[in-house]
Amino acid sequence: MNLLNKYVWKHLWSIYTLSSRQVFELVKPPDTPILIPVLFVCIASTLILWVLMPILYSIIGVTSMDDSIIPAELVEFSLTSILKLVIWVPTTVLALFVALVLLGTYFFIIGRRFRIDISWKHWLGFAAWINIPMVLTLFGTSLLSVWGHTPNPSPIVFVSLIVMFIILPLVWAVVLCVQGLRIWTEREMSFCVWISLLPYFVYAILTTLDIIYLAVQA
Repeated sequence: MNLLNKYVWKHLWSIYTLSSRQVFELVKPPDTPILIPVLFVCIASTLILWVLMPILYSIIGVTSMDDSIIPAELVEFSLTSILKLVIWVPTTVLALFVALVLLGTYFFIIGRRFRIDISWKHWLGFAAWINIPMVLTLFGTSLLSVWGHTPNPSPIVFVSLIVMFIILPLVWAVVLCVQGLRIWTEREMSFCVWISLLPYFVYAILTTLDIIYLAVQA
């Protein structure tokens, strides 16, 4: 029995530190914890989006919600907002889970192509582990949405949010992916780098377009 399985929640936070290499060594198949990291990514992201952000909107006093992903009804909490949460919370969890499934399937296909004998479920767990920092990216994107609704938004705050909550978590996720692939597959660095960069490059392009749109609207 992998000792990590007894303390999975504790080691989730190690992903954010320089101890991440040790985590990937501990979670190598067949003892890869899957359920808890998957639930952490899906549920933590959902709580940020549908609970934390409406509270933040109400504190700041944002009322113009037309171009925000946060429905206005959630700021003025009522029966209508409860009904919206009943719909959107499970939908968001499902969407995030599908994203992890797609990424895990991407690694599985690459693994099969290069005769790496790791099962799909373990690649799903791998996708969850490397995306733990991306929870901060969702938080940053939401904060940028708040920034866009404030009067006279500061460019310094805009750049700071992008660096702290968008760029750094994204770079760290890529580093984790490369690090984890090297430990799991024992392949050369170049192989791990190009496999890691492709999905996050696509994500970076989509996020950049959203940030540009937000900046123009502000």
